[in-house]
Amino acid sequence: VYRINHHYNVLFVKGCVPGAINSIIRVSDAKRLAHKDCPPFPTNFEDTFKLSEETYWEYLQPIHSELYLNN
Repeated sequence: VYRINHHYNVLFVKGCVPGAINSIIRVSDAKRLAHKDCPPFPTNFEDTFKLSEETYWEYLQPIHSELYLNN
């Protein structure tokens, strides 16, 4: 994952992704039967901090989302 746009709920990824070019896919958690050690609960505190609109991989140059988001 190179970039996350929290406002539009968009992930920018590199690598093999199933589906046609410029298509929409559903991303979900891995389907495991059980964890050996349970993760801490709750794992996300949404109210404790405000997310920026976008999060970048630290070595990636920012790109314009207008190129990728067609309304």
